[in-house]
Amino acid sequence: MKKKLIKRILLIIAIVIASLALLAVIVPLFISPSPLEDVVSVEEVQRNDSRFVTIPFEGTDGIEIHYREKGGADKDEPVFVLLHGSMYNLYSWDRVMDFFGSMGRVIAYDQVPYGLSEKMISGDWSGANPYTQEAAVDQLVALLDEFDLDQVYLVGSSYGGTLAVRTALEHEERVAGMILVDAAVFVSETMPEWLLESRQMENIGPLFARMMGNNVPFYESCYADPAFFNGKRKEDTMILTKVENWDAALWQYLKAWGAETYDFESRISSIDVPVLVISGSEDAIVPVEDSVKLDRLLPESKLEIINGAGHMPHEESPEKFIDIVTPWIDEVINSEASL
Repeated sequence: MKKKLIKRILLIIAIVIASLALLAVIVPLFISPSPLEDVVSVEEVQRNDSRFVTIPFEGTDGIEIHYREKGGADKDEPVFVLLHGSMYNLYSWDRVMDFFGSMGRVIAYDQVPYGLSEKMISGDWSGANPYTQEAAVDQLVALLDEFDLDQVYLVGSSYGGTLAVRTALEHEERVAGMILVDAAVFVSETMPEWLLESRQMENIGPLFARMMGNNVPFYESCYADPAFFNGKRKEDTMILTKVENWDAALWQYLKAWGAETYDFESRISSIDVPVLVISGSEDAIVPVEDSVKLDRLLPESKLEIINGAGHMPHEESPEKFIDIVTPWIDEVINSEASL
């Protein structure tokens, strides 16, 4: 009697699990995200200092990139290109833009699909996916070409640091040096490509993107003090969610990002440019240990820890950030001038 009861319970459990699995497969097929509300064109949210440039990318009619720049009166001065992290945009550099502008010429731009750069959705390109990491490197190089810049200093935050490192590996002649801020070089969160490309995920993907784009707790976790993410900072960071097609475009980006892998660890030691590695002591996104490891693997690296700062020290502690970066730039520029 007891064995029959156990078998019956196990059968019921098996039926429930099978039913839930079937629902998980079938239900997403019938989910259709409702249209976005309160979204506008880029023209309606751009700022007075917003600039746009169209860069070539194979399989498209060109990609429109939103950027800002400062400084550059002297053509012999260094050029700094600022690379924001995932879920952020060029406004994350606001508190240090003037500083970099005082040291030379500085250009900050929105990587697609973030900020006010173009929001390409499925069908807008043929051939290579414009949202892969490889494509991001190609777009950065195309931007340098558009501005007629032979060699620059790359300043990368989080995923922007990853982009900087890969660019240095694949286009070393274009990179004079790097400042890597809490760089997510060793962070890897891949998903099976078959799952990302499934019809179920295509249906619910934009909903997932909406959740990511509006995930205030994530943004708060990027700072040592969560209350730091408020007011204008919150508005600027989440400007992506004000623009038409942002969810569909972000899903295409997340899908490409989630399927991509790259072996940084075995290649980093070949980078032969000066590098400043910076980490916030309270970073909850990229552990300080990752920055220590990055510094150890890079041949010409210097490591600095900003005490009391989280994942975004250039926002939270701009004065400390500037105090660290200034002597490094002076030393690197002076050593190059003496060659």
